[in-house]
Amino acid sequence: MTLREVSPEEIERHIDVATLIPAMREALQAEVQGDIEVPLRAFWGLKDNFGILAMPARSQSLKRAIFKFLTLVDSNRAFGLPGVMGELTLLDGETGAAVARLPAENVTLLRTAACSAVATDLLAHSGADTLALFGSGPQAAHHAEAMLAVRPIRRVMIQGRNRGRAAKLAADLTERLGVSAIIGPDRGFLREAMIVCTATNATEVLFESGDIHPQAHINGVGAYRPEMKELPAQLLREATIFVDSVVPVAREAGDLLAAFGNLDEVMKRVRAIGELLAKPLPERPKGRTVYKSVGNAGQDLYASAAILEKLPALK
Repeated sequence: MTLREVSPEEIERHIDVATLIPAMREALQAEVQGDIEVPLRAFWGLKDNFGILAMPARSQSLKRAIFKFLTLVDSNRAFGLPGVMGELTLLDGETGAAVARLPAENVTLLRTAACSAVATDLLAHSGADTLALFGSGPQAAHHAEAMLAVRPIRRVMIQGRNRGRAAKLAADLTERLGVSAIIGPDRGFLREAMIVCTATNATEVLFESGDIHPQAHINGVGAYRPEMKELPAQLLREATIFVDSVVPVAREAGDLLAAFGNLDEVMKRVRAIGELLAKPLPERPKGRTVYKSVGNAGQDLYASAAILEKLPALK
């Protein structure tokens, strides 16, 4: 079996967030239906804030398995390098033979944003056209694309620690996606926003509950470790919360642990978003809705399989 090496340029040229939304619907539903094995990922925190994640998954229906490892080095950003890097190997689900190797960063960016698009399509008001985006890195950019794929977004506010990078992203979104993008903070805009996406490495909450529209939908994709926080406790205690995967989120999402105290309490307050794909709600929940994700290799598996299927065949 020939091992296919997929480059970042290949993915950037042929695959966008919207392309992977159907595959992420399948992945999120497959998990709640028990059609995919996703062991809890292993994390090692080494010296000098150097972290390593190892993430496996296997699907008998796809006849594929996956192994992904990531390095987490926040200080990389000071040198113009991604804070998250790694590799992903797609395997034959029966023999374990390697089928393809893909750039983990690209797959992670795409599948995370595509899962948020699935949740937004299920939970946000149908006419939501205003987006508040916290973060100005690649994940924030992918989330802007994801929201436009499922809602008629016209206006975007970008708030990030690096104003220069936020300005660059605002200009890019305006030119490439045709939206009106401004740089925050802008409390009035935030209060109007019907969709909020947080894609940061924050360790303290990004806003207060009263800053957010009472009917807003929030996608929280940062705070994937217990020591991290993005969303305020009051907002979480009052919102209807859905997650990509219940046990990993309950173990790892710092803002939910801070709001509810421990794993058991978090698990009582959240539902898997995949349940809504199998059995849609008759109407949107009242008040704010939150989709919280920490990501898992099951999503990477379905994303990688879809990417390989959609890439041009090797000649």
